Amino acid sequence: MSTILWESKTEIEYAVYRKSPRPAALVVFIDTDGVFRAPFAAYYAQEAAERRKLPVRALARSLYPSPPGAALAETEAFLRQTFPGVFPQRDTCRQISEADTCASLLVGATGVHTRALIQMFPLYATRITGFAAFGGDVFLPEKPEPQAYRRCAELLRERTDAVLDRIGKELLPPHDR
Repeated sequence: MSTILWESKTEIEYAVYRKSPRPAALVVFIDTDGVFRAPFAAYYAQEAAERRKLPVRALARSLYPSPPGAALAETEAFLRQTFPGVFPQRDTCRQISEADTCASLLVGATGVHTRALIQMFPLYATRITGFAAFGGDVFLPEKPEPQAYRRCAELLRERTDAVLDRIGKELLPPHDR
């Protein structure tokens, strides 16, 4: 039987971290009802994290329950038509709760979302931010036109890339950057 001598506490933490199946960072994207912005942001962030080989998991949450029935079905049909093959699983997006505050970063789509999150979870304000910190708020288009939603999706992709840049520089351990 051999004995392993560790040089420092950092090496022990590194060894434990490497055996851990959990991601090094969890980022939660929040919008009003969890129909478009948060699910797309989480989808784009997860896609980019996998491409960059970053140990990051992205989730979508909403401030309020999704709209009921026909309005939701109509919106989802429009989004599926506008973004064929890209529409993320919206059923995984639920209303935000205290359990989500364990995230490394909570990102609101707009300043309104960010302020609401800080009011809901003031103890976690240091981990709450908004897309404004990454290039600007992402508002829903005023009219349900495919081109307007595509532009909004482009903004979401740009902002999520910026979020991942920050996570890679500031929140991940040095050996995972």
